[in-house]
Amino acid sequence: MTMCKRRCLPSILSFVSALLMLSCAKDNSQVKQFIISSNEDGVICSAKCTFNDTLFYENRFPDSTLYYYAVLTQKQNQKLRQLIQKLKVEKTVPKFELHPGGPAFVVESDDVRFYEESYTLPSSNTKNILTLITEVSHKMEDYKKVEDFWNIDGVAAPESPIE
Repeated sequence: MTMCKRRCLPSILSFVSALLMLSCAKDNSQVKQFIISSNEDGVICSAKCTFNDTLFYENRFPDSTLYYYAVLTQKQNQKLRQLIQKLKVEKTVPKFELHPGGPAFVVESDDVRFYEESYTLPSSNTKNILTLITEVSHKMEDYKKVEDFWNIDGVAAPESPIE
């Protein structure tokens, strides 16, 4: 019996190590960009980051669209990338759709993934993402139209809200 345990233990450890390596390899691809969007009282509010040093905002009203930007510190940029990378292990949804009561995420890395969240019961990771985006939004400035805001393959901008 002792011999079996000795033989099984390395096999079990090898198996567990292989599983960990496979799961880590699947989710460790670097996040290229993300968009978070929500419908807030008839205004579609979106934020986008490609992790350079800027967070872009788009607010869609029934009759117009306004753009803003805010510069991220290096620490904020790194933190945001880590939070979005962490989002990749959460449950995905099949397509990007806005629903009342929570934001929708689009994350592009090795592929494009979609996530939905609830404002009433957000994950701690989503709370941290929303807190960071809100903190940075206090520094936002007007910006010209961002032509490539919705440039992620397979993702269309939400339609402007109807009055």
